[in-house]
Amino acid sequence: MGASLVVFFLPVVLNEEPWYSITVMIALAITMYIGFALGVLRYRLFELERWRFVAWLWFFGGLAILLVDVALAWFFGLNPVHALGIAVIAAGWVYSPLRQWLWAKLGGAVDVRMETYLPEFVQALFTCPSATVDELWRDLLKRIFQPLAVEPYAAGVSRAELADNGARLLVPSLADTRGAGMCLLYGQGGRRLFSKNDLNIVNALAAVAERVCGVREAQEKGARLERKRIMRDLHDDVGGRILALLHTAEAPRQAELARKALRALRESINALDDEQVHHLPDLFDDWRDELHERLTPLAIRLCNPFSVNFRSGGHDVGVTG
Repeated sequence: MGASLVVFFLPVVLNEEPWYSITVMIALAITMYIGFALGVLRYRLFELERWRFVAWLWFFGGLAILLVDVALAWFFGLNPVHALGIAVIAAGWVYSPLRQWLWAKLGGAVDVRMETYLPEFVQALFTCPSATVDELWRDLLKRIFQPLAVEPYAAGVSRAELADNGARLLVPSLADTRGAGMCLLYGQGGRRLFSKNDLNIVNALAAVAERVCGVREAQEKGARLERKRIMRDLHDDVGGRILALLHTAEAPRQAELARKALRALRESINALDDEQVHHLPDLFDDWRDELHERLTPLAIRLCNPFSVNFRSGGHDVGVTG
């Protein structure tokens, strides 16, 4: 439009006739508004409804058929029926594919195929450690939307939402119970803003992820309860029977075997208990007693006391037994 203004007014300033008429000048000025419309469509400014652009495209499609029909009948003298048929064929084979290509390019739509991402994502949620759930979630969002950057967002996000007129997409966290989330900046490498369709995609994926995490948590809880039940049965039932056998043993050999079985049972229960905290001095005491018990029949004396120095968290720690 700027070039057309210069070309139109430059001869006028030089007291010469314009190079083209005012009608052509107005037609060129209209291109500015067409550019505005394409910008609104491309970057989704002002959240205008897309049906307006679809309606205009359908209107121009019908107008294209009429113009081609009139041109064929007027300039080439074709029969009106033949001209209409050729116009319909030209609009269907040329205009419609071109319109769809332009719509996809200008609209900047993201064609997310759930069957491409969901199977791998769900399987990874079931197998990955709980600490890496958010990292897996962030990688999935990067693959789908290809943002310029992904930044942490500490203000708290319960559901996905748009910010800065679509420049940022705020996404909730899957693992952080405090409500922290992440912020995606500009989609498709900065070529478009985020839209309500992106919100629907993120919310759908987050709902699936929450359900999968809920199922996984229920499985882990069930496994912990079953483990505790097994530990309780071993301690109360099997442990009680071995203890009774130990007290009723008639020979020292039987008592020794019962004592070793009771110790092995205690070690098995401790191995099943993943919530038990083991203190290093207690472990050294257990190891010393076991060494003493194994070395005594072999006439080997264990030096006592003994001390062990090691470093824990940057500090020197000494254990004496």
